[in-house]
Amino acid sequence: MVGFGIRERDEKKDQKGIVTYKRWVCNREGFRNSKWLNLVDRKKEAKRLTRVGCLATIIVQWNKDIQKGVNPADLEHAILMHGVGIRIPQIVDLQAYQAGGHNKMGYTEKDLRNVVDQFHRNALEVGDASQVLAYLDGRANGEPNFFYKYAVDVEKRLIRLFWTDSQSRLDYQYFGDVLVFDSTYRTNAYRKPLVILAGVNHHYVTTIFGCALIADETEDTYKWVLETFLEAMEKNAPISVVTDRDGAMRNAIKAVIPYTRHRLYAWHLKRNVVTNTNKGFVLDFGVAMDMICSHEEFEKRWHLLVEKHNLRDNQWVVDLYNKREKWVAAFLRGHFFAVGQNEHKEECIMSQSSPVLITHLRELEGNAASIFTRKIFLKVRDEISAEASLRLVSVVDQDKVKLYTFTEYLHQICSWQVELDKAERTIICSCKKLESDGIPYSHAFAVMKNEDMDEIPKSCILFRWTQQAKPGEKNIYSIQLEDSAIQAARFGALCALSNQMCFSAVKTKQGYDEARECIINSASHFKNLWVNDAPLVHKVKKKDNMMDGSIKRSDFDVREPIVVATKGQKAKHSTHKRKRRQCKNCK
Repeated sequence: MVGFGIRERDEKKDQKGIVTYKRWVCNREGFRNSKWLNLVDRKKEAKRLTRVGCLATIIVQWNKDIQKGVNPADLEHAILMHGVGIRIPQIVDLQAYQAGGHNKMGYTEKDLRNVVDQFHRNALEVGDASQVLAYLDGRANGEPNFFYKYAVDVEKRLIRLFWTDSQSRLDYQYFGDVLVFDSTYRTNAYRKPLVILAGVNHHYVTTIFGCALIADETEDTYKWVLETFLEAMEKNAPISVVTDRDGAMRNAIKAVIPYTRHRLYAWHLKRNVVTNTNKGFVLDFGVAMDMICSHEEFEKRWHLLVEKHNLRDNQWVVDLYNKREKWVAAFLRGHFFAVGQNEHKEECIMSQSSPVLITHLRELEGNAASIFTRKIFLKVRDEISAEASLRLVSVVDQDKVKLYTFTEYLHQICSWQVELDKAERTIICSCKKLESDGIPYSHAFAVMKNEDMDEIPKSCILFRWTQQAKPGEKNIYSIQLEDSAIQAARFGALCALSNQMCFSAVKTKQGYDEARECIINSASHFKNLWVNDAPLVHKVKKKDNMMDGSIKRSDFDVREPIVVATKGQKAKHSTHKRKRRQCKNCK
């Protein structure tokens, strides 16, 4: 038997007396105490020295929190195999085979996934700025019209990054009249704002135009984002922009796109109202914000509202009132914003089926269903239904126009004047909601009913809300992806045919020689066809190779941003330590 003697050195127990730590050492560990070596009046001969400082040791420790885990050797092998394309389930099967079964591994497939993922995350912690720039550069080389731009400080740290793809730039051409500028996201390790530049398409669904990661929320930074965005969109500025209450953002908009109408996002306002005022004010605030009336009428109702809830000295309410031109519907009517006052950050599920006609004006409803997209049609249908609650007050027939006056049933405080051009069939209402939201409102449908119209006039149809707003054309990158799929199908078909030819040709020497010569001649001919007739495909393939790794993060000498505090109140962290979950035997 080969080995060496050991002895138990240390032992630790928990409060329940359970051994949680043990240490065994070699019997030659340590050294003899010096006082026994230097005895003057020694009575008998000293024993032979056996302790020479051997460092061999075995430590066993019970980790209550992690009773299973991937050992370092298995992790190293898993990372190597995963790096060459072997999937995690196959790696687990191999390691289970080597260990003698899954029950002897000490970890599951999910455990291995977690540690491999954490390894890759740790690898990206140093150099992730260069890594993302390398990825974006690969996208720009492989995808036509992909755009990105970044800026660094004097220490070469990444401080600003903007990117947009070809599909987003194409969407902006059709729906870039309204821009939503949102910087309320914090989704990265550096706690930097992620700025989302978005809009609304003809299905009333959010569409992303571009994104930006910024180091701070200063006016200069927002100017850079807007200028870069306009550069990517070929200097086409939106007619309206929707933002939160950030002052730096507001100043940047004035400087970069001064002729664009600015509105505050109602979704953010209503969230802030809850935290800065009392509960009773919240409901009344929503009514005041959406009220369609004159400026004087709003001023009167607002002061009554403030007095009612005793908020005269509330500074937040005072500041909000001073910005009323940017959030009150009475001041915003007549300006198109696409995003409704009460719209939340949500998507809709589209339906391709024909709607069931349910209103009292079925001819106009059916015409609207054939013109507008599904989500917009539902809004138009609500306006058709609301027409039934209107009361005709008077009709004045002049030379070229008719002037209609309407009030609402049982609510005759406000009246609306609608002008109909008899020759051009244009309808203009004093509520100006058609100009604000781009859809015909109940007052216009009341005029259509009185004029016996069975179709909605063109003056009441905004093209961006119609089914034809975005043609069926596809961007170049999508076409190239489809071409790749077609080429793969052709490749499979030719391989199947060539297999049959090769099977017969190899049976005889003459067949083999003829087939070989035919393949060599044909290969040269087809290669010339590919180079001459499809230069774009060849070019894209080269760029795709760059995306696969020829562009490395070492090509970008850019350092990571510094983690700094952001605007707003700091998050509250509980001082109470959360108790770990335990099984019934450990409780």
